[in-house]
Amino acid sequence: MSDSACFESCPNEIFHEIFDYFSLHGLYYSFHGLNQRINHSLQSINRRELRLRSTDDEPELRLARFFSPTINVLTIYDDFAINLNQHPKLDSLTYAYATTEQIEHFIRMKSLHQRLKYLNITSDELTLFMKYLFSNKFLSLRSCTIRNIDSMTKSPWRISPSLSSIITCDQKNLLPCILQSCPKLERLSIAIHRYSTTDSTLFVSSQCLTHLSIEIIQPAWTTIAIKRLCSSIHLPNLTFFRICSHESSANHFDFAQLIPVFQNKLPRLQQFQCDILFAKEAQIADIKSIRNLHPSLFKLLELDCQIDGVRRIYTNCESESLIE
Repeated sequence: MSDSACFESCPNEIFHEIFDYFSLHGLYYSFHGLNQRINHSLQSINRRELRLRSTDDEPELRLARFFSPTINVLTIYDDFAINLNQHPKLDSLTYAYATTEQIEHFIRMKSLHQRLKYLNITSDELTLFMKYLFSNKFLSLRSCTIRNIDSMTKSPWRISPSLSSIITCDQKNLLPCILQSCPKLERLSIAIHRYSTTDSTLFVSSQCLTHLSIEIIQPAWTTIAIKRLCSSIHLPNLTFFRICSHESSANHFDFAQLIPVFQNKLPRLQQFQCDILFAKEAQIADIKSIRNLHPSLFKLLELDCQIDGVRRIYTNCESESLIE
């Protein structure tokens, strides 16, 4: 019996065991086109990842079209005019930089909205997209990463009952709006270019949020800013809170003022992390005194003196891993 006959006699289960050891490119260039049965077996593979990088690469496009029924994780790096309806198993989608045409096509794919679990999108114009994200259209969406938002406040805010994790970058502090729209949100990481200096008129209590990370581009974090933030939210089950700023502050920062804020607004807080900068003229206590204010929340804080007298207080995560 010939080698080809032996290979042909194998059941499909053996084919799938063999295919598990190959990448999509390896499968395509090693097995595609041998015969109809093998082609069918290749297209019946479950849960594969595909990254599309160039519309000028015709072999890459042929590979993408051939394996479209098997792909569950898709990353698009170029302005591909790809039909998402050809990916019936897709549940994770990333646009490295989405064009208006790609966003419009994505919005039209109603069946995809119902099964999508992870979405990562970067674009200069997301107004149209934001009208659909915070709604009940995405019944399975659990994690969403959104970058370059410049028009979030122009979009209608509705309820998104399934979202449990969001990473976003925006011009303004929309934390209360996001919490109100996502009642099941468990993790939120938000980067804000400039936080508001006025108190929010919206007060939100989130029962599900356990992890919150806020990064401020400018100005720097102050105790007043943290108090103002916490005045608009109540997070009774938050266990992790992280703040980070890129601009050094000349204002006095009193860590002692954070204790009553945490006790009243974040009663179950177990871990506090920070990475904040202070100008030379800023008044801050010595690091040992800060640690003694709260031996649990502040125990891993470190002080680092940088150029021009700038001081950095940050959480030493390496020490935390050693303790664990």
